[in-house]
Amino acid sequence: MAHWDDGYVSDVTYTSGYHNETPPVWLAAAATLSGFTAPDLTRPFRYADLGCGNGVTALVVAATMPHAEVWACDFNPAHVENGRDIARRAGLTNIHFEEASFEDLTRLPADALPSFDYVVAHGILSWISRENQDHLFTVIGQRLAPGGIVYMSYNVGTGWTGMRPARVLMRLLTEASPDRTDLAAAGAFAVLDKMRDAGAALFQTHPSLNARIALFRDNDHRYVAHELLNRDWHPVMFQTVASAMAAIKCGHIGSASLQDNLENLTIPAPMRAMFAQTRDPRLRETMRDIGGAIGFRRDLYQRGPRRMNPVEHERQLNALTLAGTFRPLPETLIASTSLGQLEIKEPRYRALLDLLAQRPMTIGEIRHLEIFSGHDGPELFQTLVLLLASGFVAPLLPGTPDDAARSATARLNRVHATLFELGHDLPLVAYPALGAAWTTNPLEIMALDALLDGHAAEEHALAETVMARMRRAGRTLNQNDQPVTDPAVLRGNVTNAIQEMLRKRLPMMRRLGALGPAAAER
Repeated sequence: MAHWDDGYVSDVTYTSGYHNETPPVWLAAAATLSGFTAPDLTRPFRYADLGCGNGVTALVVAATMPHAEVWACDFNPAHVENGRDIARRAGLTNIHFEEASFEDLTRLPADALPSFDYVVAHGILSWISRENQDHLFTVIGQRLAPGGIVYMSYNVGTGWTGMRPARVLMRLLTEASPDRTDLAAAGAFAVLDKMRDAGAALFQTHPSLNARIALFRDNDHRYVAHELLNRDWHPVMFQTVASAMAAIKCGHIGSASLQDNLENLTIPAPMRAMFAQTRDPRLRETMRDIGGAIGFRRDLYQRGPRRMNPVEHERQLNALTLAGTFRPLPETLIASTSLGQLEIKEPRYRALLDLLAQRPMTIGEIRHLEIFSGHDGPELFQTLVLLLASGFVAPLLPGTPDDAARSATARLNRVHATLFELGHDLPLVAYPALGAAWTTNPLEIMALDALLDGHAAEEHALAETVMARMRRAGRTLNQNDQPVTDPAVLRGNVTNAIQEMLRKRLPMMRRLGALGPAAAER
């Protein structure tokens, strides 16, 4: 008799994660940058997260955009109840959590679910059976509105050649273990280490395998369980996905990993002439994956691709608004691409980031800045894409968030703070102006919660409040990888962190709407 989980790990819940590429504001911006018209986010729209896990992204979308109707579906009842609990606590009435497998969803009556303008399936396709992959594509075909956008992420065969057999061994070892799957993972890693040290040729044939395994070993083993230890684990190639999407009238429009849309950042220089002569999109993307040994894709598809003409594309690009984020600026600006690290050397881009930290700007405004006089062409476009992809800037929602969005977001942020105090490890702050969230450090989420509770923005009093909450939560700070035990040192570190937050980050948090409706007047 088949088990309800169909071979997917169910004895341990998935980690709660947030992915910047999955909210609709990012998907719409990615479509615009690639020259396609996205569903309008200023009007009521529908968003579905298929295989939502604990529903983190769906909850952020529902809170920051109350005019959206959000559906989050997962077959694991523990995940669904986790999401429903947070929605109840935050008073979010525009989100629906459904416990259903993809097969269940295909069998629902036509009026049981609406059609969706945006559909997200993050980290699903490569981890389910071939049959369930077909069900996922069927659901999308049934429920995606004309012009709707799909985000589909998956492991690509080009980046996992050495890991495939190692993963099979890990799965067999955990099946034979009496321990819970995440606990059995440690034993599986130990066996691989012993085999490597004993001279197993697989590690010599695939030199990158040891580094890949080390990355997993250092991660949360709940994540490892869901990433590597399901019965089904099927890295696929682009053409397989593109063919299945074409069958449901969806065409590929680009990548949500924005840098992957730029040929000179994904195609090795000696391959570019060959790539330029290739017109078939499936051939081109497969060549791209082989050229960069790509291990993970974040593809965007549209039901009936709506490509803009050049005039409209220019207008839409100029209207796209960007804001500085909370990512600290290093001494050297580095962007990651499939071909390696790329340094952003020109000082004018650091000057731009300083300006965006003070206020959002449209790309049209940026192009007319004096620092970009004579430099407002392809180089500026590419660098803006890299700054977005690297998290130094973020796209803004059109318009100004209203009180409903500010209030709902503040409620969700307060729930996140409470959960973090209770031991959850996702210090997340949502921003209605971004229609998205940003991870932060534990001190800031507790300080923000105190501010939302009416505490004054005074560093010493706020630091004492945060320290009291840390004691209640049994949390401390680390210094040099060791917990701080000296109360005076702890107080000094907390006070310094709060001081920096109030001086550098609070003004931006307020501008982006994280402090609720009243903050807009302060």
